[in-house]
Amino acid sequence: MKVMRVLCAAMALLAAMSVSPAVWAADACVDGAEQDLFAATCASQVEVGGNAFANPEDGGLAEPASSEPADRYQRHPICAEWFGDAGSESQLSQEWPGDIPDCVAELIVADTMCPPASSTIDPLWVSRANADGTYGPWQQLTGYECTASPLPAAIAAAWQQMTIDPSTFTLAPDQGWAIASWGVAPSIDESTQQQDVVILGFDVILRATPAEFAWTTDDGTGPTTAPTTDGPAGETITFARREHRAQLSVTTTWNGHYSLDGGATWTPAPGTATTTTTQSLHVFNPRAHLVNCDLDGNCADGNSAPAHPFTVTDPDADGIDNHTIPDADIDAYLATREAGRQWSSSARIG
Repeated sequence: MKVMRVLCAAMALLAAMSVSPAVWAADACVDGAEQDLFAATCASQVEVGGNAFANPEDGGLAEPASSEPADRYQRHPICAEWFGDAGSESQLSQEWPGDIPDCVAELIVADTMCPPASSTIDPLWVSRANADGTYGPWQQLTGYECTASPLPAAIAAAWQQMTIDPSTFTLAPDQGWAIASWGVAPSIDESTQQQDVVILGFDVILRATPAEFAWTTDDGTGPTTAPTTDGPAGETITFARREHRAQLSVTTTWNGHYSLDGGATWTPAPGTATTTTTQSLHVFNPRAHLVNCDLDGNCADGNSAPAHPFTVTDPDADGIDNHTIPDADIDAYLATREAGRQWSSSARIG
């Protein structure tokens, strides 16, 4: 019989200390109340007869706007002496016909019961209102609960403010220009980025992980997707079939995580971040030219070879490699050469 009594007491203790799985969803509670991380009820509200009432800090409950008698609520700890010793008939009481007695010694609750920056809340008790205006016994509704920890919200705010360097990428071929129909193959740095911060006294590691890359060009070819691979380059991106200066951009979507144990375990942070990297690239669209001189300067008509022959990078044979013209001047340069005039500016890239 002693073994049975001890078992019953232990089972009652577990019931008194039970908690619900962690929930981080502010919209689970009405009127802006936040739901406790490890509690089945909202910290600032309690349901009474289908209506929600604010829960004052002293553990009581605000009276409803009604002439009907309302149930009474209070927070009260579990007393260690309610268990008695293993050989007594005394077990944990979850109902008191009168006032709940003060504790000689409160039950010790483990410090690890609640998450960081959270604290325990005493169990909630109710005394139901009777039709004749009297009240029934105090009955225990919940076990020990945890306050809503401010740490997750503070970490979320820190993640939203984390400085993330835009992704860097290289192109193959990497020569500062491309042929429109051949295009380029991008290779992007997929490394994670971390930041060590102290939040509410806790050492926290924030981590940003690239999750998606969206490539775009501004030359009329529209958006394009070019997923990276494990190889040296990704999918080829081609350009509009005309000579022009294109802007190739990649927008990276980053997922956030945080760690409270030095990086041993990671917890997702809410929301995503985006960064955009843009690289200028001159695009050539080579075409055939009829010439009468070979590469050694020997001409079929016996005349001297021109000083500047047609090449891929100097398609107008003016002695200027077009991809060396600065971005700010390229449109004016191409218009000048199209009109058959000479370009006078000496500004060059590189």
